[in-house]
Amino acid sequence: MRARKGVRHHFRLSARPSSAAGQIARRQAPYEFSAFLHTGARWQSNANVGPSSLNILALGQDAVLSPQFGKRPDWNWFELVAAQYFHRFNKRGDGLEATFIGYSAQQFRLNQFDLTLVEGTLGPRIVIDPNTSFKLYGIGTYANLAHNDYINAYGAGYSVRGTVNNFTAEGYFEWRFRRFYNSLEYPTAAEQTGNLFTTAVNTELRFGIVRLTGRFGYDRNAARSDVEFNSFN
Repeated sequence: MRARKGVRHHFRLSARPSSAAGQIARRQAPYEFSAFLHTGARWQSNANVGPSSLNILALGQDAVLSPQFGKRPDWNWFELVAAQYFHRFNKRGDGLEATFIGYSAQQFRLNQFDLTLVEGTLGPRIVIDPNTSFKLYGIGTYANLAHNDYINAYGAGYSVRGTVNNFTAEGYFEWRFRRFYNSLEYPTAAEQTGNLFTTAVNTELRFGIVRLTGRFGYDRNAARSDVEFNSFN
């Protein structure tokens, strides 16, 4: 995706038990469900990631871009939702885990950057001991850009989660085959089709009701050999 600058106004809604009694009840229940909602309006000083100057160098010659390709500010309204469901098979804690993430952004003026993205995972989580578990899962992804199909992807992942006192860490490896689709606004998008490999660690440190979270990761995007210039780390 694109790096953006701007001012963000938002509110958050999260449902998750935080008390000790709530944690015990959660672990004994036959299933768990949690959800997170983040929505708001955002101003971007350079919504189209255009150059600040229209004077550029093209093929060794000075050139002037059309104003439509220069730096342009815009507002958008965005929504992010994340949900997780876990169905427990036995008292040890083995079960089936499903996750869902959805994101959508609607630009006020630059509608060629309207984006919708959804991704789901599903797979069994196996308990090794009371503080450690691992999961194998399938991945499905769909993205719509400028109101046209942009990405379809499928893949698989493996993760290991461990907890020590109030600190939790989960390391994972994921593979996705992503197929991009051309459109009128993005006529060469299909050249980005290829494999995406991700290795990362998610961490969470709790201080009462306060949670400090972090992610450390590495991505390798491997495009087709004939468009190797689209590969990146």
